[in-house]
Amino acid sequence: MQCAARCQGKNRQLAVSLRGPSLTTRTFLFALGMLLAVLVCPMHLLGQNGENLTGSVEGTGGAVLAGVKVTLVREETQAKQEIATAKDGSFAFTDLALGNYLLAIEATDFEPYSSILQVGTGGLSPLVIKLKLRTVAQNLTVKAYSNDERLSPESNTNSMDMNETALEGLPLETDYLQPFVETFLSPAAEGNEGASIVVDGVEGGALDMPTAAIRRLKIDRNPYSVKFQHPGAARAEITTEHGHYDRYEGSIAFYARNSIFDARNALADSNPNLNRRFVEASLGGSLPGREGSFFFAGQRLMDDESAVVSSLDTVALTGTLNINVPNPRRNDHLFLRTHWSLTDTQWLSLNYVFTDKSTRNKSVGGLTLPEQGFSEGRQTQRAQLEYSQALSPQLFNDLIFLFKKEDARTGDPATGPEILVNGAFTGGPSQIFEGTHRRGFDLQDTATYTRGRHHYLFGASIWNDWWDVL
Repeated sequence: MQCAARCQGKNRQLAVSLRGPSLTTRTFLFALGMLLAVLVCPMHLLGQNGENLTGSVEGTGGAVLAGVKVTLVREETQAKQEIATAKDGSFAFTDLALGNYLLAIEATDFEPYSSILQVGTGGLSPLVIKLKLRTVAQNLTVKAYSNDERLSPESNTNSMDMNETALEGLPLETDYLQPFVETFLSPAAEGNEGASIVVDGVEGGALDMPTAAIRRLKIDRNPYSVKFQHPGAARAEITTEHGHYDRYEGSIAFYARNSIFDARNALADSNPNLNRRFVEASLGGSLPGREGSFFFAGQRLMDDESAVVSSLDTVALTGTLNINVPNPRRNDHLFLRTHWSLTDTQWLSLNYVFTDKSTRNKSVGGLTLPEQGFSEGRQTQRAQLEYSQALSPQLFNDLIFLFKKEDARTGDPATGPEILVNGAFTGGPSQIFEGTHRRGFDLQDTATYTRGRHHYLFGASIWNDWWDVL
């Protein structure tokens, strides 16, 4: 019994001694493996968590910028991520691997932003990025203007200077700009040739271009300057529009009027027909190569109105004749200007103006019968080439060549006598007939020398007109 017990006990002791070393060995091996994993593979363990990049984008004055494009590119792999800033201007990139990154930000009207960032194990502080406003470059032509000099003839009290904004706000009917200008001119100084219209430095033009093509209008500025052919207070100077080198600008307008909105005419049995439409458009911008610009403007007037004839009935010879006679009118105006900067001191520009006017049944109405009506039409084309050069800081030369062509016709040869009954009616074929064909050119060269406050002008001009009158 004792032996068995001892043997049994020995067995127990042997079993216990064997179990104890096995548990200790496994614990030691597990701890050793964890230590080696941490020491040998730290990059792998940290890469699973990743780094975060946060920040905000602000503009001038600290205003937050929402919807701004933010791009992050990893240099090692060229992997790219793009996001847009939130309403508060913030952005965030999460779970970034360690390495170098390119951060780029683009916003409208602001200069682009770019920076190299290094994502490491130390973490990144939130970024605050302030963008700078984009620099806008524009070419300006600066000319001397002595409006502030009280003794200068440029600032006489009778002169008027109007820009494009003032012209657009004038409450004038279509195609009535020249009669408006003539109200400020001296009738005594106009003479037989009428008002002197100077367009882009060349005398002898006309207000036959779209209103949108006029950049500046000056009336009676320095009336007795030796620069112009006809001195006196009857001159209007026009500077036309030009396009921009860095952007495109355009406009379109449409106006309409109809007789359905008119009150009844007491002299007509039915309301006279009236349907007037007017459309105007303009477009300007840069030419290919960004060394030139253009400006185009056009307008068209379609005026379908009626004249009221109220006279003696020429058929029954008793009673009154009340009829509406169509009196349509069409006016078309086109303007094109191109400008090139050849060098820093040389410029070349080309202008073209086209005008076409026509009217039917003119002078009909009242006691004048429809058979007295006649047609009238006039078509004008004008091309102007200008070359300017700054020879030195004190000497400037301007060479201009102008060619113009005009065809006009009023009425037709009479086929019979006119019948005039005073106080009753005027009938029979119209006796008005006239036709002209005009061709002409103008070549002028002007040099301006500036010395201190003094300006000396030297120049010459050659012009000619050919007339063919029917």
